[in-house]
Amino acid sequence: MENAATMETLISGIGLQLQGLLDAGYNEQFERIIYNASSDFHITFPDQKEYFAIFTEDGVLKYFAFNTEEEAERRINSFTNKLGDSTQYRIVPRSVAEMIGREHEFYQYQEVMADSDAEAAEYACKQQEIIDFIFSKP
Repeated sequence: MENAATMETLISGIGLQLQGLLDAGYNEQFERIIYNASSDFHITFPDQKEYFAIFTEDGVLKYFAFNTEEEAERRINSFTNKLGDSTQYRIVPRSVAEMIGREHEFYQYQEVMADSDAEAAEYACKQQEIIDFIFSKP
């Protein structure tokens, strides 16, 4: 019974926090919480892989996973040199790949859930902004 009362208090507190976000106009933060709590849209990153070569294909962010940065550089150089692949890659550590991937995926989710074509276009634009940032010249 004590656990039920604690859980009820916790749920009530969470409800108040979420309502506070909405009342204060923090709609995107609220949407992110709902997305993270309920979405099965999440990308999964392979376990035991620490470096990722990020690239785009038809406007979609994709990646190849590697154990080490050296392996990633060697394999990507092999693609580009031996196979004549002109794809632009960015090799990043796992933490950066996850951050970029989740942010991009959130806007994909927002685009799918948009209430209008204009809103969907806005979220598609945010996805492109992420891609443009990743592949901008350092």
